[in-house]
Amino acid sequence: MPLADTDKIDYTGIAPNGTCVLTLADDRDWSALAEHLNLLGAKLATYRHFLASGELQRAYPGARGKPVEVIVALRAAPPAEALDVLQEHIADFQALGAAFSWRVFDMPP
Repeated sequence: MPLADTDKIDYTGIAPNGTCVLTLADDRDWSALAEHLNLLGAKLATYRHFLASGELQRAYPGARGKPVEVIVALRAAPPAEALDVLQEHIADFQALGAAFSWRVFDMPP
């Protein structure tokens, strides 16, 4: 799902190590930094609500009792300003009992 679908959870699954992984697919480059950060912030708020509300366990009973990780799959390497914003979200997700990370995946333009 595109980043613009800020009210959607993109991908959910159980990794081989037993971790419930929620993946946010960030399909944008960083040419419009402010807009990108606003969309990313809104979508991350949806993911936080999904965890805090217990919706994850209702939607995916197999996730009960499993560690949770939220991964942002980035199309392009984030600039320094975006890295600062991503770093700020680590504590937010840790407070909900979830790990938070991001990775850059090579995607065709």
